[in-house]
Amino acid sequence: METILIQLVLSCIPGFAATSTVPPVTVRLAGGGNSWGRVEVLHDGVWGTVCEDNADIHFANVLCKELGMSNGTKLHVGDYTEGSGKIWLDDVTCTGTESSIVNCKHSGWGYNNCGHLQDVGVLCGDAECGMPPTIDNGHIVASGQTVYNSNAEVICRPGYSAFQIASKGVIRCLPSGWQNVSCEPISNVRLQGDGSFYRGRVEVYQNRLWGTVCVAKDKRDVRIANVICNQLGMQGGRYLEDEEFSKGTGPVQLSNVVCTGFEASVINCTHSGLGVQDCGHDDDIGVMCNKSAQVRLKGGQSQFSGRVEVYYYGVWGTVCDDGTDMHFVTVVCNELGLHGGKLLQKGEYETGTSNILLDEVRCNGSESSIVNCKHDG
Repeated sequence: METILIQLVLSCIPGFAATSTVPPVTVRLAGGGNSWGRVEVLHDGVWGTVCEDNADIHFANVLCKELGMSNGTKLHVGDYTEGSGKIWLDDVTCTGTESSIVNCKHSGWGYNNCGHLQDVGVLCGDAECGMPPTIDNGHIVASGQTVYNSNAEVICRPGYSAFQIASKGVIRCLPSGWQNVSCEPISNVRLQGDGSFYRGRVEVYQNRLWGTVCVAKDKRDVRIANVICNQLGMQGGRYLEDEEFSKGTGPVQLSNVVCTGFEASVINCTHSGLGVQDCGHDDDIGVMCNKSAQVRLKGGQSQFSGRVEVYYYGVWGTVCDDGTDMHFVTVVCNELGLHGGKLLQKGEYETGTSNILLDEVRCNGSESSIVNCKHDG
């Protein structure tokens, strides 16, 4: 009888239940990993997001502490997926001492003036990306820290440029690791086989693969060679005999090519279709183009001075000053039909903004072009 009286007394105390307590509000990170992602809160049995307005380092630290972690960092929008459905909190302002983000000042449950593009994301702890990945046709250099939001420089080999990133030439450390990047060809046509820029086996880039161009010997027209050479920045050319170049071994990307001579690219000529192989490597074509000016001076005080630029596979790019000396100057000036010269100091010309195509150029002074000097590629 005494037990029953106690139970009755407990059931009569307003705001309390005899068998359970009110569960706390729950928070979680979604759309990311175990320690990072979009911030969500559970209210009235429904998960909803939190707007980023006013959310700062104090907000991030309170959130991470609530999840049993530490060292909170507010993530950049876009580094995690946005939410859908309810937006529960907006204008959340924390001091850093709260036990939960719901104890911070806010506009009230369900009151907001934002959309899901402004959902806030948080990283708890440090995201360490470590050494950058290796990539084909280039390399990635990280200087200093490799934690969240640090940068690494993407350096592609000549004729290639960084692809699949927002800021050309730089990738960021994300909570999930380094941004994806690849070095892709600047031009979709190249000449391969003997190491020179103006002659060799014709290759076309398609579906991330280089492949050859085959044309039956009785169908070859000088207009095809002219289109290819013009595309590479040179003025016309001729076919190479079979013994003058090596045949390919990979895919054949173009077959039965017919050009009018006015196309901007050999891909714009009539052919059997990209990747369609109607002939074999015995019919691979090679060309030798007429060498036109591959070097120029830009950004100087006259047409005879400026930064050195070289033309490579359809684009102009700059040359690093590492290794350059008076022999280098002699070769450049001779190539331009001039005699004598000197190296300019920084500030005497405008620096470039395009691709850096050559580095560590070492000339002996007798070369006909700086591209024939030793260099790192």
